[in-house]
Amino acid sequence: MAAHPDGCRLYRPVAENNWQLQQQFGGDPAEIKLAREAWLHPAFAPFRAFAQFPALERIDISEQNQCAWFYDLRFKFPELPPSFRYGACRQNGHTDWKMVRQRGLFYID
Repeated sequence: MAAHPDGCRLYRPVAENNWQLQQQFGGDPAEIKLAREAWLHPAFAPFRAFAQFPALERIDISEQNQCAWFYDLRFKFPELPPSFRYGACRQNGHTDWKMVRQRGLFYID
């Protein structure tokens, strides 16, 4: 177990882990359909190839756009926003999706 310089432990013992089930496409049936469509679009292929444990973070719908945001569970840590968040976004009324990286806490352009 790794220790922080001030002596505190960085990780809990295995017996104290709080496991949580994470649905890949969320739990809302209306969102699942949109998330799957975005996930399977060819424009999102690079993220599908990268992510080993993908999960839907959220869906954003506005008057102009729809976006399904995903991240890889390998890069999600308690108390921090997920790293490597990517979305498949499209303008309302259009079928073509494009992949977009969401700027986060440690975004480097």
